[in-house]
Amino acid sequence: MVTDTGPLIALARSGHLGLLELLFREIVLPESVYEELCLEQALPGTAALNAALSKKDSTYRVLEHIHEL
Repeated sequence: MVTDTGPLIALARSGHLGLLELLFREIVLPESVYEELCLEQALPGTAALNAALSKKDSTYRVLEHIHEL
């Protein structure tokens, strides 16, 4: 699944970010989405998102180039 910033932040703020991991084997964040999350550090939910992204066996993957799909 490829996602955008808004739904990720909404799920993280509500404590339901784990639902994506239950539903999808891989969650792909375009590089621009990842950069937006890094810039929005003050928003509620970004700490949970960063924790999910930095887990060793994370379901989340940052897509640096479109040909990686």
